Amino acid sequence: MKKRFIFLIIGILSGGISAQGNLYFYQNDGSKTACNLDAIKWLTFLAEGLVITHADNSESAISYTDLRFFSLNDYNFTTIEPVRAENISVYSDFANDLISIKNEQTMNEIRLYNLQGQLLMLRQPQASEITLSVSDYTSGVYILHIADGNGIHIQKIIKH
Repeated sequence: MKKRFIFLIIGILSGGISAQGNLYFYQNDGSKTACNLDAIKWLTFLAEGLVITHADNSESAISYTDLRFFSLNDYNFTTIEPVRAENISVYSDFANDLISIKNEQTMNEIRLYNLQGQLLMLRQPQASEITLSVSDYTSGVYILHIADGNGIHIQKIIKH
Protein backbone atom coordinates (compact mmCIF):
# COMPACT_ATOMS: atom_id res chain seq x y z
CA MET A 1 0.00 0.00 0.00
CA LYS A 2 1.40 3.39 -0.99
CA LYS A 3 1.79 6.06 1.65
CA ARG A 4 -0.17 9.24 1.03
CA PHE A 5 -0.19 12.70 2.56
CA ILE A 6 -3.14 14.98 2.98
CA PHE A 7 -2.46 18.60 3.83
CA LEU A 8 -5.03 20.68 5.67
CA ILE A 9 -4.50 24.24 6.77
CA ILE A 10 -5.52 24.52 10.41
CA GLY A 11 -4.60 28.10 11.14
CA ILE A 12 -2.16 30.89 10.73
CA LEU A 13 -0.73 32.67 13.76
CA SER A 14 0.44 36.23 13.88
CA GLY A 15 -0.29 39.42 15.71
CA GLY A 16 -2.09 38.58 18.90
CA ILE A 17 -5.27 37.44 20.51
CA SER A 18 -7.53 40.02 22.02
CA ALA A 19 -9.16 38.38 25.00
CA GLN A 20 -10.37 38.94 28.49
CA GLY A 21 -9.65 36.61 31.37
CA ASN A 22 -6.71 34.70 32.75
CA LEU A 23 -4.56 31.72 31.93
CA TYR A 24 -3.69 29.83 35.13
CA PHE A 25 -0.57 27.67 35.50
CA TYR A 26 -0.57 25.09 38.29
CA GLN A 27 2.92 23.90 39.23
CA ASN A 28 3.78 20.54 40.78
CA ASP A 29 4.81 22.29 44.01
CA GLY A 30 1.18 23.42 44.48
CA SER A 31 1.68 27.04 43.47
CA LYS A 32 -0.57 28.77 40.96
CA THR A 33 0.33 31.62 38.60
CA ALA A 34 -2.18 33.75 36.70
CA CYS A 35 -1.38 35.52 33.45
CA ASN A 36 -3.82 37.99 31.89
CA LEU A 37 -4.74 36.86 28.36
CA ASP A 38 -4.35 40.42 27.04
CA ALA A 39 -0.67 40.20 28.04
CA ILE A 40 -0.07 37.00 26.01
CA LYS A 41 0.83 37.21 22.32
CA TRP A 42 1.06 33.44 21.81
CA LEU A 43 1.89 30.09 23.41
CA THR A 44 4.43 27.69 21.91
CA PHE A 45 4.46 24.05 22.97
CA LEU A 46 7.99 22.70 22.57
CA ALA A 47 9.34 19.27 23.46
CA GLU A 48 10.97 20.61 26.64
CA GLY A 49 8.23 22.93 27.82
CA LEU A 50 5.77 25.73 27.22
CA VAL A 51 7.04 29.12 26.01
CA ILE A 52 4.85 32.17 26.63
CA THR A 53 5.45 35.11 24.31
CA HIS A 54 4.11 38.21 26.01
CA ALA A 55 2.58 41.25 24.28
CA ASP A 56 5.88 43.13 24.75
CA ASN A 57 7.68 40.25 22.90
CA SER A 58 9.44 39.06 26.06
CA GLU A 59 9.33 35.32 26.65
CA SER A 60 9.05 33.09 29.68
CA ALA A 61 9.28 29.32 29.75
CA ILE A 62 7.71 26.67 31.93
CA SER A 63 9.24 23.20 31.95
CA TYR A 64 6.74 20.36 31.62
CA THR A 65 8.39 18.72 34.63
CA ASP A 66 7.29 21.71 36.75
CA LEU A 67 3.84 22.11 35.21
CA ARG A 68 0.97 20.03 36.54
CA PHE A 69 -1.69 21.59 34.25
CA PHE A 70 -3.01 24.92 33.00
CA SER A 71 -6.52 26.26 32.49
CA LEU A 72 -8.39 29.18 30.99
CA ASN A 73 -10.94 30.90 33.19
CA ASP A 74 -13.40 33.68 32.36
CA TYR A 75 -12.19 34.01 28.81
CA ASN A 76 -13.99 35.65 25.93
CA PHE A 77 -12.05 35.78 22.67
CA THR A 78 -13.00 38.77 20.59
CA THR A 79 -10.53 38.94 17.69
CA ILE A 80 -7.83 36.90 16.03
CA GLU A 81 -5.58 38.47 13.41
CA PRO A 82 -4.40 35.76 10.99
CA VAL A 83 -1.59 36.03 8.46
CA ARG A 84 -2.52 35.06 4.93
CA ALA A 85 -0.83 31.91 3.66
CA GLU A 86 -1.35 32.66 -0.02
CA ASN A 87 2.41 32.94 -0.46
CA ILE A 88 3.13 29.42 0.86
CA SER A 89 2.54 26.11 -0.87
CA VAL A 90 3.14 22.72 0.70
CA TYR A 91 2.93 19.54 -1.34
CA SER A 92 4.24 16.00 -1.24
CA ASP A 93 6.06 13.51 -3.41
CA PHE A 94 4.00 10.43 -2.57
CA ALA A 95 6.50 7.88 -3.84
CA ASN A 96 9.49 9.20 -1.90
CA ASP A 97 7.93 10.43 1.39
CA LEU A 98 9.03 14.00 0.73
CA ILE A 99 7.35 17.28 1.61
CA SER A 100 8.22 20.32 -0.48
CA ILE A 101 7.58 23.83 0.78
CA LYS A 102 7.72 26.96 -1.37
CA ASN A 103 7.31 30.44 0.02
CA GLU A 104 7.49 33.87 -1.58
CA GLN A 105 9.52 34.94 1.47
CA THR A 106 12.63 33.48 3.02
CA MET A 107 11.73 30.82 5.57
CA ASN A 108 13.65 31.33 8.81
CA GLU A 109 12.63 28.17 10.61
CA ILE A 110 10.62 25.02 9.99
CA ARG A 111 9.50 22.76 12.83
CA LEU A 112 7.64 19.46 12.67
CA TYR A 113 5.76 18.29 15.79
CA ASN A 114 3.74 15.22 16.62
CA LEU A 115 0.38 15.65 18.36
CA GLN A 116 2.02 15.15 21.76
CA GLY A 117 3.93 18.39 21.17
CA GLN A 118 7.30 16.68 20.68
CA LEU A 119 9.63 18.45 18.28
CA LEU A 120 10.61 15.91 15.63
CA MET A 121 12.43 18.09 13.12
CA LEU A 122 13.97 21.56 13.16
CA ARG A 123 15.39 23.22 10.06
CA GLN A 124 16.61 26.78 9.54
CA PRO A 125 16.71 26.91 5.74
CA GLN A 126 17.09 30.70 5.16
CA ALA A 127 15.62 29.93 1.72
CA SER A 128 12.30 30.21 -0.08
CA GLU A 129 12.20 26.50 -1.03
CA ILE A 130 12.96 23.33 0.92
CA THR A 131 12.27 19.61 0.64
CA LEU A 132 11.94 17.53 3.80
CA SER A 133 12.03 13.75 4.15
CA VAL A 134 9.33 12.24 6.38
CA SER A 135 10.18 8.61 5.62
CA ASP A 136 11.32 7.99 9.23
CA TYR A 137 7.90 8.87 10.66
CA THR A 138 4.97 6.51 11.14
CA SER A 139 1.49 7.11 9.78
CA GLY A 140 -0.31 9.78 11.75
CA VAL A 141 -1.01 13.48 12.15
CA TYR A 142 1.81 16.01 12.38
CA ILE A 143 1.95 19.79 12.76
CA LEU A 144 4.27 21.83 10.56
CA HIS A 145 5.35 25.34 11.71
CA ILE A 146 6.79 27.59 8.99
CA ALA A 147 8.30 30.87 10.22
CA ASP A 148 8.99 33.77 7.86
CA GLY A 149 8.88 37.56 8.03
CA ASN A 150 5.07 37.51 8.25
CA GLY A 151 4.88 35.26 11.31
CA ILE A 152 4.36 31.56 11.92
CA HIS A 153 2.21 29.58 9.52
CA ILE A 154 0.82 26.30 10.83
CA GLN A 155 -0.27 23.36 8.72
CA LYS A 156 -1.57 19.95 9.74
CA ILE A 157 -0.11 17.00 7.83
CA ILE A 158 -1.71 13.57 7.77
CA LYS A 159 0.62 10.78 6.73
CA HIS A 160 -1.09 7.56 5.61
